[in-house]
Amino acid sequence: KNKLIALLLATICTMTPVVSFAQGEESTQADVAVTADGGEDVIQDESVTALTQNQKLAVELMTAIGVIDKKADLTKNVTRAEFAHAIYYASGCLIQSQSAASVYGDINSESAYLNEISAALDMGYMSGDSGVFRPDDNITFVEASAVLINLLGVRYIAETSGGYPQGFLNLAGSYGIYDDLDTSKPALSTLDMAVMLKNLFEVEITDNTYSTTNIKGYYMTSVHDIVRVKGMITD
Repeated sequence: KNKLIALLLATICTMTPVVSFAQGEESTQADVAVTADGGEDVIQDESVTALTQNQKLAVELMTAIGVIDKKADLTKNVTRAEFAHAIYYASGCLIQSQSAASVYGDINSESAYLNEISAALDMGYMSGDSGVFRPDDNITFVEASAVLINLLGVRYIAETSGGYPQGFLNLAGSYGIYDDLDTSKPALSTLDMAVMLKNLFEVEITDNTYSTTNIKGYYMTSVHDIVRVKGMITD
């Protein structure tokens, strides 16, 4: 049975007791995160106020699946290690590994997010360079784009369409991964990451001929068994 996280994109006429989203372009109300089991968590962090509806929805969705904490500082830049943590949950591939400690000189058995970094390495989503991973460096839009293209399994298309970085940037843009984002910034904030991953979740793969995964259809449905509901709630 599909888990249902309703992405209500049409005007909501009558609010139900199950879940509600604030109307309008901005909200200063308490933020409700919809969990996979249908429950609600109130996000108390003040940095969640005054978000656009799309940003608010991104935070709610990423909180619901464990990508970000409900008390996260949305203005903080995301490090490469923290992005590996986010990808660990966004990918749905919750493997246990410590392989990165033997591959990168700046990763050891005591490193934060060792398992998540190792999983990203093992699955081919992220990599380091020159023997280091640079876990504390802020991740850039270019690096994040490459990771998400790897996540979708379409690296081959990016590599044969200009390679790194432009081929990855162009392909990510064609999938709508940059929608509602300012990619001119040197680094991603937690809010940027939430929006970027929400956009990833809404990517629809109609042809996976050149994909290294079995993803077909919407990413969020193929990977997380989440269905997208669009409509109007009435009595």
